[in-house]
Amino acid sequence: MRQLHVRVPAAERSSVEAVLEDLEVDYVAPTDDDGVNFFAPVPTAAVSEVLDGLDEADVDPDTYTVVTKGEFAHTGRFSDLQEAYGDETPTISRPELGATIRELRWPRRLYYAGTVLSVLAATCGLLLDQPALVVGAMVIAPQVSAALAAPAAAVDGDWDVFTGSVKQQVLGLCLAILVAAPFALVLRRTGVVPAAVEVTSIELVGVRLAPSLLSTIGATIAGVVGAYGYSTEQSVSLIGVMIAAAIVPAAGGVGLGLAWGEQTYAVGSLLLLAVNVLALNLGAFVTFVLLGYRPPWLFDEWSLGESVPDADRRRVYATILLLLGATVLTGALTASQLSFDHRTNQVVQETMSAPPYADLETTGDYSFPADRAAGRYGPDRRRRRRPRRRHPAPDGPRRHGRGRVPLLSEGRRLRGRRHGAIALLIQVVHEVAPEPGVAARRQCVQFLADRLLDVEVVEQGPELLEGDPLSAG
Repeated sequence: MRQLHVRVPAAERSSVEAVLEDLEVDYVAPTDDDGVNFFAPVPTAAVSEVLDGLDEADVDPDTYTVVTKGEFAHTGRFSDLQEAYGDETPTISRPELGATIRELRWPRRLYYAGTVLSVLAATCGLLLDQPALVVGAMVIAPQVSAALAAPAAAVDGDWDVFTGSVKQQVLGLCLAILVAAPFALVLRRTGVVPAAVEVTSIELVGVRLAPSLLSTIGATIAGVVGAYGYSTEQSVSLIGVMIAAAIVPAAGGVGLGLAWGEQTYAVGSLLLLAVNVLALNLGAFVTFVLLGYRPPWLFDEWSLGESVPDADRRRVYATILLLLGATVLTGALTASQLSFDHRTNQVVQETMSAPPYADLETTGDYSFPADRAAGRYGPDRRRRRRPRRRHPAPDGPRRHGRGRVPLLSEGRRLRGRRHGAIALLIQVVHEVAPEPGVAARRQCVQFLADRLLDVEVVEQGPELLEGDPLSAG
């Protein structure tokens, strides 16, 4: 419930009384020499209707109005009023939403400081593959303030807050990347993290290689939950964590990709970050509209041009065009990535169901210790030459690393590294990327390894890839 306090001149007393009586709201109205003070307990869902009624009654918009939380009210008609609004979603009024979002915004210095600390913690958590540390980084992240302020301001027509929030989001994410990249590079160059470590082999990093339909849905849900939580004053303790989960780890992933020279991974993580931010803001905006916060420039008689002050028009239009351009670009790139994923999955399913591979299975898992993996590569990340070893018999198990080399049912062997190993079907690669380019084939191999087979291909046996351009690369 809310306690509504309205102070009006004596000449407007009858207008306020008519609105409150029409809504069956109990009130007291003590008077003094300067005017009349109305005090009324109102259910949360009815505050917007009362304020709209005062506006329609031509009550002075500069009237002194205060809405505070109330704990208990015992009046003649308040119980009936609560029952009347009991089935409605208890959304707070538009002025309350604006005030809540303004209180939610962090001071500029604290916002950027919190962004730096959270992305540093997230980068450490990604490198250590520790979800607890990544979650801790989300807890201290301040991104929820700007992420919800922009859509709420757009709904309210507060373009100054809208442009400021968009600017804060962009600068905060750029700062996060610029901090994460040199921080990760220092860790790599100083030996805190071995230079030979493949960051894409870390599970928490590998899941952020590129945007996917599931990650986009998760970011959209974060925006929906955030908008609903703050507009209904439900439990909001974990909303900030959920919103930061879509932003902070992806920003740290971009920094890791730049520090390790993995341009493809850096671009993929950057695209994931952009898609998540846009999906989060769009989900929050749509939720605000569905909850009844109608943008005046969209549903009322106002146009967008009329709702924007002349002094801010250029800045607002530039911000809107930037968001539209980013949405179209990221949407096209994400659609291309999803199309590639879908096409590759189809080819894999068709190939795996073919008769020659009906009995294909994995016979073991193994991985290399970190010291052995580091010793196989030189400072320039090129593979060191080692004496050629004869391949063992297909059914002769040999210890390699921490486990047994996986064998194919046909007796062909594929050596891999990371979480496990399974046969890689070259026919799939040929169908997905039939051109003879080695780069395209290798991209398909890595996609299959990271997304479908959960392994990273280190080398291919010559008897399996003989005559294929991939083996020459």
